[in-house]
Amino acid sequence: MNGNAVIDLLVARLGDRTDLRVAILLEMTLVQQTLLEGGDELPWFLLSDDQPLTIVASNRNVAVPSDFLREHEEGELLVTNSTGVETALEKAAYDELIDFYGFDALADPPTAYALVGDNFALFPIPSVVRALTLSKYYKRAAAPTDTAAENAWLKWASDLLIAETGIVMAGQYLQNDAMASLFVGMQAVAKRRLNTQNVAREEANRARNMGAN
Repeated sequence: MNGNAVIDLLVARLGDRTDLRVAILLEMTLVQQTLLEGGDELPWFLLSDDQPLTIVASNRNVAVPSDFLREHEEGELLVTNSTGVETALEKAAYDELIDFYGFDALADPPTAYALVGDNFALFPIPSVVRALTLSKYYKRAAAPTDTAAENAWLKWASDLLIAETGIVMAGQYLQNDAMASLFVGMQAVAKRRLNTQNVAREEANRARNMGAN
């Protein structure tokens, strides 16, 4: 569903409160960015393609992509060496890497990293410019808009976005507990559906492909 269709639907379900249209969009954006993209589990449709990055010589830090949410358990940070071969860097805690490599040590290529704030901290400090690739990470979806545009959440989980936004609108704006409870019920159904999809996509073809030549 596109953004204005979802907002139209919420306006109708909230008692045809067209005066809440702007607030609905603001709360929907907050719900997406905090509740949905800040939750313990993230959905498959937020997974990215490989993202090219660049190591700067004598600089430990490489900024994460602007849409970065978190790493995926099967993702890797890969450095390309002088022969063009990609090697995965080992991840560890920043303090552990300082203890092991020392703070000022340089090398080509680096062999480990820590995620510190908005940067990948490389160890040892790279001494040569190299290509770096971040594979399979979770990325932030575009914010919803009151237009015909459709972001990832609106495309794949509009029911959950509607339910979460409806809970806020009914409870905090209309102070209607009965209406809010209807959205809570919708929320539970939407969460189960999305979780089932996540599990199904992770398991699909897994057994059949094991041991394949």
